[in-house]
Amino acid sequence: MLLRDDSVKLFMVQEDIVAGTRYRPFRLKQRCRITVLSLSRLFAELHPPRETLETRLECLSILKHIGFQIGTNMMIGLPGQSIADLADDVLFFRDRNIDMVGMGPYIVHRQTPMVRFEPEIEQKKNEIFKLSLKMLSVVRIVCRDINIASTTALQAMEPTGREQGLEFGANIIMPQVTPVGVRKSYQLYEGKPCLDENAVLCRDCLKARIESVGRTIAENAWGDSLHFKKRNSI
Repeated sequence: MLLRDDSVKLFMVQEDIVAGTRYRPFRLKQRCRITVLSLSRLFAELHPPRETLETRLECLSILKHIGFQIGTNMMIGLPGQSIADLADDVLFFRDRNIDMVGMGPYIVHRQTPMVRFEPEIEQKKNEIFKLSLKMLSVVRIVCRDINIASTTALQAMEPTGREQGLEFGANIIMPQVTPVGVRKSYQLYEGKPCLDENAVLCRDCLKARIESVGRTIAENAWGDSLHFKKRNSI
């Protein structure tokens, strides 16, 4: 799904706003969440030639121009990724006026070419988890009013990972509402948690997890980030 200067597709996206859509994360080909790797070099190493960083950045700009809240991701612990790369990602979030960030440790999926890095990732598992928590705090300090998700990947690495994410700066947890019967068909990485919980069990579990670290759920709220509200004077 490329949004370039295609007026028909732009109109379709604008119709989403009219229909009540508030937020559109961007990942090319899977809905609209974009995973941005800070350097074109690293992006090129991990993606097929037909997918370019420039195209994804263009999609983000278009969605922002139309009026969507925009979100991006950070995967921490990728092979070849440096601390300087992560720092560049944080500056990207700030300079692009991102409204929400989902970030967590990189976990290999065995049905992808990245499986060759599984021994390396497994060996660094604890280091990657701790770095992920630190990056949550760094992003919160630099981008004080955005939404930051405590991702399920944190829980996949550590049973209390999402709770720790909330303590390190995250303020969003996303429940799984995919029907249980097909949930196992959508696994982005090995060891994804909560595959057998229905929506009600997931809700109750997350509520208990959130309350265990002294946080409360904002009931009946859109969940718009303060950053989005400020830049749109809402």
